[in-house]
Amino acid sequence: MEPHNKAFFFGKWDSNIGHSLYGPDGKHFNGWPRDVVEVPWAWQMLDQGFLPTQDRREEGKVYLTHIGDWTVLSFWDRSGDHRPGSNSNFILWGRLPYSAAITMAAGLFPELFKRFDFELTQHE
Repeated sequence: MEPHNKAFFFGKWDSNIGHSLYGPDGKHFNGWPRDVVEVPWAWQMLDQGFLPTQDRREEGKVYLTHIGDWTVLSFWDRSGDHRPGSNSNFILWGRLPYSAAITMAAGLFPELFKRFDFELTQHE
């Protein structure tokens, strides 16, 4: 069954401290939206769980993950939060290739993409 909400962003959106989960309209979810959509992983994985710990934490190097029918784009991002562990994640419905996933995320979250002062490139 296809979920009603097909895209989320986990990271730093606005002036609030810390990372949170948002919908494309900027709606903030208090906690994890278990009542909105089920995913085949623990929502807490989004806070650095899809990024390798041995990585140099280079901003903009995007790690593509497919789990179930979802695509997750994860990368180190200090554009909204300057702490070294700051990261962003786009969670998209469908098993998408990198180019389609980036295009979809940019279309759904244009204000976030304007903020990135680095190029997003797929980790090889």
